[in-house]
Amino acid sequence: FIPIPLNIILHKFRDTNILNIKELVIKGLTLIILFILTLLSLNIDGNDIYSANNLYFHKHVPNQTAQKFGILTTLRLDLKRIIFNFEEDSINVIAPSDEVEIDNTKKYNKTDIDFNELAQNETNDPYKQMNEYIASLAPSSQNDYTGIFKGKNLIMICAEAFSDAVISKELTASLYRLSRKGFYFSDYYQLTWGGSTSTGEFSFLFGLVPTNGIQTILDTAANNNYFTVGN
Repeated sequence: FIPIPLNIILHKFRDTNILNIKELVIKGLTLIILFILTLLSLNIDGNDIYSANNLYFHKHVPNQTAQKFGILTTLRLDLKRIIFNFEEDSINVIAPSDEVEIDNTKKYNKTDIDFNELAQNETNDPYKQMNEYIASLAPSSQNDYTGIFKGKNLIMICAEAFSDAVISKELTASLYRLSRKGFYFSDYYQLTWGGSTSTGEFSFLFGLVPTNGIQTILDTAANNNYFTVGN
């Protein structure tokens, strides 16, 4: 908001006209409105959690208030974390009570990891709850497309700020062929977030939402990323 009062104070140095009352009122109201919007964007209960965990697990967590998003809130949180540092709060995950039913006549996308055993032997509460939650999930069934690319070379293209508006059958034939000859996800939805090139690359490689801006990929790099494309 610094440019607004500076604009009013330094007005006489850039304009020979006298600052009229109408212009002063408009600028003053603009400042007040922006300030009010900033207050409204703050989370009333002071909870600064806005991680991917909330997005994935909030329905399993009672009385958990989700962080209200917005550019003003993002700027406020980034500034606060730059000054005071930031550590993610743990989130209590309540696993569903229903037992997972498995049809032995089908093949499922599942690993040999026994998450129930991991949960029983885990003393760190967040990890214990994550293992319990994962163990409660039903694995997806395999289908005709499972393993279709096994043994093939895979080239992944991360096109930053790309728009399908440049795909034309006549003008950009190669792009058109790439987008149409194969799997075309016409209803694909991409989340938006602040950050930089690295946040897009992070999502591309890890399949997760970057929750800490450009710091996210550094926070995650040392983890066990066995199941990610980046591995």
